[in-house]
Amino acid sequence: MQLPQAVCDILKTLSQSGFAAYAVGGCVRDSLLCCVPQDWDICTDATPDEMRRVFAGETVIATGEAHGTLTLIREKIPYEITTFRTDGPYFDARHPSKVQFGVTLAKDLARRDFTINAMAYAPETGLVDLYGGQADLDAKRLRCVGNPQLRFSEDALRILRAVRFAATLGFEIEHKTKFAALQAAKNLAQIAPERICAELKKLLMGQDAGKVMQEYAAIFKVIFPMDFPEIVWTTVTDAITATPPNLTVRLALLDSVVGIRNLKAMRFDGKRIEAVEIIARNLRTFFDARPYAARKALSDYGTERLLQLLQAQKALAIAKKDKTVERSVDAFTALVQAQIAANVPVTLAQLCVNGTDAQAIGLQGRAIGRALAAALEAVLQDETCNTRSRLLPLLAAFAVLEKQSEK
Repeated sequence: MQLPQAVCDILKTLSQSGFAAYAVGGCVRDSLLCCVPQDWDICTDATPDEMRRVFAGETVIATGEAHGTLTLIREKIPYEITTFRTDGPYFDARHPSKVQFGVTLAKDLARRDFTINAMAYAPETGLVDLYGGQADLDAKRLRCVGNPQLRFSEDALRILRAVRFAATLGFEIEHKTKFAALQAAKNLAQIAPERICAELKKLLMGQDAGKVMQEYAAIFKVIFPMDFPEIVWTTVTDAITATPPNLTVRLALLDSVVGIRNLKAMRFDGKRIEAVEIIARNLRTFFDARPYAARKALSDYGTERLLQLLQAQKALAIAKKDKTVERSVDAFTALVQAQIAANVPVTLAQLCVNGTDAQAIGLQGRAIGRALAAALEAVLQDETCNTRSRLLPLLAAFAVLEKQSEK
């Protein structure tokens, strides 16, 4: 297993200062799966005060000192370093009532959620795998460390994390872990929406998101407190399976079941919600398979949003096994792609005339916008109209009509 040089240097610095130190958790898991870790976490028997002395003169941030965590910044990259610890009883399905430092690596690993996240590594000692994490990785199995009921009672978000790992890694949840997760699912109602949102984003980007969401529908009925019909949930999750991983598209499909109010409650960002609403509202919009209709749709929705809408429409057609609609969406998508490739003008910015031209003809205020909109509509009808010799007379005619309407 190969560690980045910066991580090796941090481990070496701690070791030379007399402390044990290991890369731990998700970074070890991802490395063993031959994936590039998004970040590197380190555990050590050094206390936060001892860490500060070891890294004196460097940028060290107290990101979670009460739980033994400091963040070391090297070359603008953060490295979380946490003291070995055990947790006392949890009082709110998230926070331990106390933490205890000065424990062994084995006890520190024992408090973690899943076996695949309970492995540590250091170049001098190699892989430390006390709970069968490597075997579970090989078997594509997700299993809690120790008692699954206890793990989920400590932090209910681990229930959704289990589903997320199943969706993103393609793992099966071991039967005892699965049973405990379903039994404890009601406790997800205590979890802050922001934490649910962070896990849901990752889950929806998983290759097996639709399959897992279908299998664990009971968990999502807690997250989205409504009693949706099984057949509707099955259709939507099949549609999620049928579309490439795209968060906006998959949220729009999900919106058709759970409603935009529930998604807003999850604290998704405003721009994302706006895009989801547009797609969800137009899932049943029929597009005429003509070049003008393709140009008009590109103008109305924008390229990215229109392609996302067509992705969602096709996915629903596949889920419903509606070949007629699927072929219709495919035909219209081909038309849209052809218009994009030809770089046909579909926006005001692409017109050969602008507001200055409209003012020069005598138009003012909102009339300028109406005149340019008319010019754009003419170009959408016939893209060869996008010349100054064709559009300036059109603006002039519009100005005459405006003056007549004022009388």
